[in-house]
Amino acid sequence: RIMFLIFINLMFFWIHTSIAAVACPSPFSPVGEQCLLVLGGGSFGKDDRSWHKALDKCQQRGGTLAQLRDSTQLVKHIRSNDPSKRTWSFWVGAKRENENEEFRWTRSGRYVSNWDDGQPDNGGFFNFLAGGENCVELMVRNG
Repeated sequence: RIMFLIFINLMFFWIHTSIAAVACPSPFSPVGEQCLLVLGGGSFGKDDRSWHKALDKCQQRGGTLAQLRDSTQLVKHIRSNDPSKRTWSFWVGAKRENENEEFRWTRSGRYVSNWDDGQPDNGGFFNFLAGGENCVELMVRNG
């Protein structure tokens, strides 16, 4: 099994399995062919918002940030757990070394290709002035 994590103010553990019907160990929840665990809401301190800090926290738990093949089931799971919330945002396992490179998944080295319209946009004007976006954040909106 391979363990993946997605991190935000919440941390998600992923355990990859090739079995179609996933039997997840407690307290994990099945999401597609993987298992999900929500660990906390900002319980690791202010620096949780850094991609590198998120990766470090995942690695301390034996995993890594998730590489998404298809976010459909993940999005459905997230929305169903808190239907009143309007927006979720979390780090995934993709980045680039500098603004002149393409984004790649850190685990496979493949290029990230399923961008939302207008993305990546270097985080807007102020992020562009600060060096742009070099790490990938998945945003989920309700409604």
